[in-house]
Amino acid sequence: AFILYWFHLRDDEKFRSVLKVHPQGRTDLPEVGVFASRSPNRPNPIGLTVVELVEVKNNVLIVKGLDAPPGSPIIDIKP
Repeated sequence: AFILYWFHLRDDEKFRSVLKVHPQGRTDLPEVGVFASRSPNRPNPIGLTVVELVEVKNNVLIVKGLDAPPGSPIIDIKP
């Protein structure tokens, strides 16, 4: 399943205005666009992750492989 979530810890004008970063924070590497890196600083703080659906209990989904930070609001779940 695909999980869309909000990068709530990075929802700040300071982080949203960053368009170029040094990969992995290494200043010895040239700057690249945020979309060419795994930077959490994004103009649009929506994250996407793929998870394995393990179990469904009533209205609770048990998944494996969710890499969203704890407490991240879930926007949508796609099969």
